[in-house]
Amino acid sequence: LRRTGLIGAVFGSYGWGGEAFKQLEEYLTDMKVEIVSAPLKAKYSPNDENLQNCFVLGQNVGAELAKRANQ
Repeated sequence: LRRTGLIGAVFGSYGWGGEAFKQLEEYLTDMKVEIVSAPLKAKYSPNDENLQNCFVLGQNVGAELAKRANQ
């Protein structure tokens, strides 16, 4: 099975260089996943702004999925 119309984003925390975000974006691109946001990165523990950005990302992904489901 090959799915089409997939969307995704990269988010998380890191403690060293943060190179994994670029690698994950490359994996998603190779899998033909449409990346809907720049990576959301938090060094060590996320602060309130990081958490708010993740919440907004979740809302945006949910809205996009709902829009696609209604097409």
